Amino acid sequence: MKKLSKKEALFCKYHKDGFSAEDAADMAGYQRRGYGNVLLQREHIQAVLQKTEVSADDEILEFLQKTMRGENGAEDMKTRMKAAELLTKQRSVLIPQEDGGVMIVDDIGKGEMK
Repeated sequence: MKKLSKKEALFCKYHKDGFSAEDAADMAGYQRRGYGNVLLQREHIQAVLQKTEVSADDEILEFLQKTMRGENGAEDMKTRMKAAELLTKQRSVLIPQEDGGVMIVDDIGKGEMK
């Protein structure tokens, strides 16, 4: 079996940690759009991905938190924002409205003006 390059190893790590092929390729340093799918077609990469177990939920959350904070080498803001977005989705912090709008809640009491 062919040995992984440094970028391929990073791609496998990020993909195993739950990132999409496109995001994992971007984080590993590949510049070309859609290259994550190309990497997934390579036999030696498929073999590595099939050998490994799926990360536990806690490991994935820890990885995303460290990425968001820039603690694990993710220094570019795009990568950190993507990690924050994934954490937000996982925790259901933001609830999109059906019409795509924003909900404004008026919590100011009526008749309490002085």
